[in-house]
Amino acid sequence: MPAAYEIRAGGDVKNKKQSMADLKLRRLNELNMRLKEDLERPRIRVSEASMSLIQYCNSTKDFMVPSLWGQVIKSNRLLFGISELYMVLIDVSLYIGRQA
Repeated sequence: MPAAYEIRAGGDVKNKKQSMADLKLRRLNELNMRLKEDLERPRIRVSEASMSLIQYCNSTKDFMVPSLWGQVIKSNRLLFGISELYMVLIDVSLYIGRQA
Protein backbone atom coordinates (compact mmCIF):
# COMPACT_ATOMS: atom_id res chain seq x y z
CA MET A 1 0.00 0.00 0.00
CA PRO A 2 1.48 3.40 -1.01
CA ALA A 3 2.09 6.02 1.60
CA ALA A 4 -0.72 8.58 1.72
CA TYR A 5 1.55 11.48 2.58
CA GLU A 6 5.04 12.28 1.53
CA ILE A 7 7.51 14.20 3.59
CA ARG A 8 8.49 17.37 1.82
CA ALA A 9 12.04 18.57 1.66
CA GLY A 10 11.60 21.72 3.73
CA GLY A 11 15.18 22.51 4.61
CA ASP A 12 14.78 26.13 3.44
CA VAL A 13 12.28 27.09 6.13
CA LYS A 14 14.94 28.34 8.55
CA ASN A 15 16.65 30.34 5.81
CA LYS A 16 13.37 31.97 4.78
CA LYS A 17 12.53 32.88 8.36
CA GLN A 18 16.01 34.33 8.86
CA SER A 19 15.79 36.39 5.66
CA MET A 20 12.36 37.72 6.70
CA ALA A 21 13.76 38.67 10.09
CA ASP A 22 16.70 40.42 8.40
CA LEU A 23 14.31 42.30 6.13
CA LYS A 24 12.19 43.45 9.07
CA LEU A 25 15.29 44.54 10.96
CA ARG A 26 16.56 46.52 7.96
CA ARG A 27 13.19 48.26 7.55
CA LEU A 28 13.06 49.15 11.23
CA ASN A 29 16.60 50.52 11.10
CA GLU A 30 15.73 52.66 8.07
CA LEU A 31 12.60 53.96 9.79
CA ASN A 32 14.60 54.72 12.91
CA MET A 33 17.16 56.63 10.83
CA ARG A 34 14.44 58.72 9.13
CA LEU A 35 12.83 59.50 12.47
CA LYS A 36 16.18 60.62 13.91
CA GLU A 37 16.71 62.89 10.88
CA ASP A 38 13.24 64.39 11.42
CA LEU A 39 14.04 64.96 15.07
CA GLU A 40 17.29 66.79 14.24
CA ARG A 41 15.58 69.13 11.74
CA PRO A 42 15.50 72.71 13.06
CA ARG A 43 12.02 73.83 14.10
CA ILE A 44 10.36 77.09 14.99
CA ARG A 45 7.23 77.77 16.98
CA VAL A 46 4.00 78.51 15.19
CA SER A 47 3.78 81.88 16.93
CA GLU A 48 7.23 82.86 15.60
CA ALA A 49 6.33 81.78 12.07
CA SER A 50 3.04 83.67 12.28
CA MET A 51 4.74 86.84 13.49
CA SER A 52 7.31 86.53 10.71
CA LEU A 53 4.57 86.12 8.11
CA ILE A 54 2.61 89.07 9.50
CA GLN A 55 5.72 91.24 9.52
CA TYR A 56 6.50 90.25 5.93
CA CYS A 57 2.95 90.97 4.77
CA ASN A 58 2.95 94.38 6.49
CA SER A 59 6.33 95.42 5.12
CA THR A 60 6.06 94.07 1.57
CA LYS A 61 4.01 95.94 -0.98
CA ASP A 62 1.23 93.91 -2.54
CA PHE A 63 0.13 95.58 -5.73
CA MET A 64 -2.90 93.32 -5.99
CA VAL A 65 -4.45 95.58 -3.32
CA PRO A 66 -4.16 99.03 -4.92
CA SER A 67 -6.44 100.65 -2.32
CA LEU A 68 -3.81 99.99 0.33
CA TRP A 69 -0.53 100.23 -1.58
CA GLY A 70 -1.42 102.42 -4.54
CA GLN A 71 -1.06 101.81 -8.25
CA VAL A 72 2.11 100.20 -9.50
CA ILE A 73 4.17 101.40 -12.42
CA LYS A 74 3.97 98.83 -15.21
CA SER A 75 7.73 98.30 -15.34
CA ASN A 76 7.87 97.37 -11.64
CA ARG A 77 4.87 95.07 -11.70
CA LEU A 78 6.88 91.96 -12.61
CA LEU A 79 9.76 92.77 -10.29
CA PHE A 80 7.65 93.13 -7.15
CA GLY A 81 4.55 91.05 -7.70
CA ILE A 82 5.79 87.70 -8.98
CA SER A 83 9.14 87.42 -7.21
CA GLU A 84 7.72 88.42 -3.82
CA LEU A 85 4.80 86.04 -4.18
CA TYR A 86 7.12 83.14 -4.96
CA MET A 87 9.29 83.96 -1.95
CA VAL A 88 6.26 83.92 0.35
CA LEU A 89 4.97 80.67 -1.14
CA ILE A 90 8.36 79.01 -0.76
CA ASP A 91 8.69 80.17 2.86
CA VAL A 92 5.19 78.95 3.73
CA SER A 93 5.64 75.61 1.99
CA LEU A 94 8.96 75.03 3.77
CA TYR A 95 7.32 75.84 7.08
CA ILE A 96 4.39 73.52 6.42
CA GLY A 97 6.81 70.79 5.36
CA ARG A 98 8.59 71.10 8.70
CA GLN A 99 5.35 70.75 10.62
CA ALA A 100 4.21 67.61 8.77
